[in-house]
Amino acid sequence: MIISAKIDNVNEEHGYTESGFITIEKALEKAGLDIMEISGPNPHRNGTDPYFYEDTKKIADILKIPIICIGGIKTFEQVNFILKNSNIQYIAMSRELLKQPDIVTKWKSNS
Repeated sequence: MIISAKIDNVNEEHGYTESGFITIEKALEKAGLDIMEISGPNPHRNGTDPYFYEDTKKIADILKIPIICIGGIKTFEQVNFILKNSNIQYIAMSRELLKQPDIVTKWKSNS
């Protein structure tokens, strides 16, 4: 059985500091978590996507378990950048896949 968790990103406005964020993720990994996704109710939406990338990248550099990046990922270029420029191992694209169920097929046909 695989155990995964979806964890809120750093949100200091709500008392969730970076040190607390890292402490919780390390404890979950030590407890046996198999894979983790970084999300949150208040993403760092500064007009750029993917908006959970920075927090996800930080955790992927620290933990040994696979990490999933989500949040505003819409293009093959974004996916490629994330996977080539971090230790992030997986991408999740729920909303974009709902809007464009054939997006991966489109990406394949353009390569």
